[in-house]
Parts: sequence; C-alpha cells; structure tokens
Amino acid sequence: MNGKLAILTSAIVAAACAHAAKELVDGYTWEYTVANGEATVTGVEPVSGNAVMPAILGGVPVTGIGENSFWDKRGFQSFVVPEGVRSIGRYAFAYSYANIELPSTLSHIGTYALMGSYLSKWTVGENVTLDTYALYYSMDRCDIVAVGKVPDAFWEGMNAKDNYEYHAYGAAHRAKSFVAKRRYAGEWMKYFSG
Repeated sequence: MNGKLAILTSAIVAAACAHAAKELVDGYTWEYTVANGEATVTGVEPVSGNAVMPAILGGVPVTGIGENSFWDKRGFQSFVVPEGVRSIGRYAFAYSYANIELPSTLSHIGTYALMGSYLSKWTVGENVTLDTYALYYSMDRCDIVAVGKVPDAFWEGMNAKDNYEYHAYGAAHRAKSFVAKRRYAGEWMKYFSG
C-alpha cells in the first residue's frame, strides 16, 4: 500500500512542476516552460530578424523570460517583449546586441539582464525594480516613457548601482523622450554637462 501511495504522490508532484515545451509562431520556434498556468520563455530559433515574442504560448500567458535565454544571441535586429511579461531573468539578453523593446508590465529585471544589448524603447510601469547592473551598457539610445508615478525603488536602482554613469547617460542625456521625475533627470544632466 505504501508503494502505491508513493507512486501516486510522485505523479501529483510531477504534474504540478514546470514542463518544457516548444511552439512555432510566425516563423520562430519558442522554447518555454509552463508552471502554475504561466509561461516563461527560455529560448528561440532562429536567432535572426525582427522577433516579436508571443504574449501567449501553449494556451497560457507569457509572464517571464528565463535566465540566460538569449545570452550572446547576436542575430536579432530587433526583439519586442510583449505586454504581460513581468520579469526578465539574469543575463537574459546579455550581449545580444538587439534593439529591444520592453513592456510597461515589467516589475523585475535581473542582474545584467540587458548588458550589452540596445534597449530601444521602454514604457516604465509603476512597480518595477532593478537588480544590480540590470541595464548595464544598454540605455544609450533608449526612448523611455514613464507611466504614472515611477516608484522610488526604480530610481534608487538606477542611482545606487556602480554603473550609475551608464544608467544616467542613457536615461537623461540621450533619451529621445523622458516623462518622469524631472528632478533626477536634471541632476543627471548636471552631472554629465559639468
């Protein structure tokens, strides 16, 4: 009896765990995992052209991009992350050199997630936090638009990192539009013009 119970328990646990899958959408084969009714993208083939990540894979919403998902994948011209995605894992786009567009639904960006990529547009939402070096070397040509009140945690994340210069330079000096805490933007402009 105990053996049957153990097998049944194992089957239930396995069913609740994340499972890996692939799906072809608009010429791209997206790799992802599903857990708790949400998908996390873990890769894509081919690495070329102008990729638009689907908002739904396997019939469930895409809410995350896993760690190292596009690390050193240099073939994309552009990459659009859809609304609904809430988190980007560590090193997700590191050294991809793609022009990346981020959604307003992001609430967390992991360490070095966008290092060495080109963040082209980001509508910053109200509840976003950045890990150390999250945007390192990625914001020098970014068009940032803030939605509502950007939380202090976002600005603290921008200012507290050792890569302050690159966050500030991209966000305040070269960004095409910047509708957010002007006080910070003014401080950054003063820092770089002096």
